Amino acid sequence: GWTLDAREIERSLGAGRCLLVNDVTAIAWALPRLGKGSVRELGTGDSGGRAAGVGEGSGTGDRDGRGKGDVHGSGAEAPKVAGGMHGSGTGNPDGRAMENVYGSCTGEPDGLAMEDRRRLGTGSPDGIAAGNVHGVGSDGRAAMAVIAPGTGLGISGLVPDGAGGFAAVEGEGGHRTLAAQSPREWAIVNALAERFGHASAERALSGPGIEALYRAVASIAGVSCRKDRTAAEIAHAAFNRTDPIAEEAIAAFTGFLGSVAGDLALTLGARGGVYVAGGIVPGWGGRFDAACFLGRFCAKGRFRDYLSAVPVRVVTHPYPALAGAEHLLAHRYAKAS
Repeated sequence: GWTLDAREIERSLGAGRCLLVNDVTAIAWALPRLGKGSVRELGTGDSGGRAAGVGEGSGTGDRDGRGKGDVHGSGAEAPKVAGGMHGSGTGNPDGRAMENVYGSCTGEPDGLAMEDRRRLGTGSPDGIAAGNVHGVGSDGRAAMAVIAPGTGLGISGLVPDGAGGFAAVEGEGGHRTLAAQSPREWAIVNALAERFGHASAERALSGPGIEALYRAVASIAGVSCRKDRTAAEIAHAAFNRTDPIAEEAIAAFTGFLGSVAGDLALTLGARGGVYVAGGIVPGWGGRFDAACFLGRFCAKGRFRDYLSAVPVRVVTHPYPALAGAEHLLAHRYAKAS
């Protein structure tokens, strides 16, 4: 019920200039200025695809398993997940290997390994060099995307403006319809739709979304669960492998996130990279299943090669939105003067 007016804020604070900007759009403005110390490389879809069917995600990034965010992760040490979450036939109520249940880490539906499908060196399905495909401006600047699951799901990006700079994309992409890639995922999406009326990406890819996924998986499996269990508790149980329902919920989150991030990269032509921000994934550190995420990120049929060249990074800067807002304010002042 709030009404925010930039001019009124200027008057009440005696400020010379006030801009109102969406928080994730502010993160997008920070992307070109994030140095190596402010991001963690997940690699590219190329690097993750070889392990996509195996589900090994512990070998990258923050090895101590702790990060800034006890928001939706666990603050305590947790064992590394090395395939047990998505394979080996354990941790699942019906005893089947999890990737065979709902396909979160298998990559392409036809099961072909990425290295058997990739045309090396092209970076795009039609063999055009990466610098010449859409998403790259005439000055060589490439579009970048940010996806930020936290209390909600924020999506934004920067695209070349044709004048040597960028224009920010502001929208409500987090409310796009959630898509499934297997019968198990269809069951999850249907459970979310029955509960909420519309199964948006945010209904699964957020803190409340993790809680909703947990309840959906339990319902599908026909087992009871604590309906008041928080996202942090669910993640902690999954990473410690003490609850098969929690494991499947976190695996579903990871798979869905990879798919939505891949869609975003295709939509924006984000050859400059996809950045994962928000309060969840950065806090999980090395416990985030990068191989599963990257496998699903690239599982786009004919455009697997295109996505295999896109770098994916986790934003570890503690206040990226403030960094972006600072840049935006200075940029607007410079244009006004």
